[in-house]
Amino acid sequence: METLGGEYYNGALLYDKSGQVIDRYYKMDLVAYGEFVPFREKMPFLEKYPIRKHDLTPGDERKVFDIKGIGVAPLICFEAMFSDPAREVCREGADIIAILTGDAWAQNTIEPAQHSQTASMRAIESRRYVCRAASSGVSAVYSPLGEELQNIPINAEGVLAETVYASDGELSSYHRMGDMPLVIACVIFYCLAFWKRKEEL
Repeated sequence: METLGGEYYNGALLYDKSGQVIDRYYKMDLVAYGEFVPFREKMPFLEKYPIRKHDLTPGDERKVFDIKGIGVAPLICFEAMFSDPAREVCREGADIIAILTGDAWAQNTIEPAQHSQTASMRAIESRRYVCRAASSGVSAVYSPLGEELQNIPINAEGVLAETVYASDGELSSYHRMGDMPLVIACVIFYCLAFWKRKEEL
């Protein structure tokens, strides 16, 4: 969490060897009621519930950190749940995806394990190494094929090390075409079903 000009941001900071911040990314895709309250001013009754008193401000652009010529793109928490943020950073030159998250709020539920599984999907879609660091929950490294190479289990403390490699810069087929093939297939199946139903009538 970082405060700038009275506004609150959920961010990732990049430090150099001397401890100076040389780059930062502010989370763009905020979670409703977790990081901001939609239509807060129209629902004053929410004030009596334990809901965040200050809304976070979304960032305005994706960021790819340049680390010795390698593009490392941070995604924060639920941004890794969806394919679009990963697709956007890969199009901007990300060689490796870094997911930063904390699942403490969901302890004693299946959510931390379920949430961690999305990292392997982002690796498969992008054909890039994905490194997931969780303050609680699963921390792990995934290969471009979605294989879990190393992990620290839920609620366990530790440090892991794994060799990862930068991508060759090529976008995967999925990142080039997105969901369009699926949309086209759905339309075709819908038309075939409609045509078949019409024949039966």
